[in-house]
Amino acid sequence: MERRRQQAVTGGADPGVILRLFDSESAKARFNKSTPGQRAFASWMRNRERQIEDTTPMDLTNFLNFGLESKGWKPQTARTYLSAALKYFPMEQQKELRKDENLEDFLRVMGNNNLKCICHQDIDLEPIFSAIQDMGNNTTMTTKQLTTKTCFLLGLVGFLRPDDLACIDVAQSHM
Repeated sequence: MERRRQQAVTGGADPGVILRLFDSESAKARFNKSTPGQRAFASWMRNRERQIEDTTPMDLTNFLNFGLESKGWKPQTARTYLSAALKYFPMEQQKELRKDENLEDFLRVMGNNNLKCICHQDIDLEPIFSAIQDMGNNTTMTTKQLTTKTCFLLGLVGFLRPDDLACIDVAQSHM
């Protein structure tokens, strides 16, 4: 339904037409005929301010991951929701979306329960920041103090590879 709404808007439909076709009681009744998986995907996309017709394979992957982590879906449930979400698209586009390597890999490994997400854990970094501030200003430090500070900082992030640092989701981090 969301795809059809966007097609109508893009096609130049007047607000009254949009209201009758998509926001009336009969339109809502038609919408309720869609599957729970389709409604869940449409809602998930709306919450992220994304349009269904602009769906990428990574959107589908993120949607499935959201269901597995936040909703407690089992892998088979996630596959069912994926099939439902794909019904929004023409068959040719469904094939293109399914061919994505990342989506295929995710579908293959999503049943592995040995992965632990640390997405929603709070880590207090205040002691680290305090220790760095207590070391003083770099311009007034002796060579020994600068060496100590450098070693401390390398100890904090030295074990991380550059691609590990690049994978940190700064948007989900807060201070």
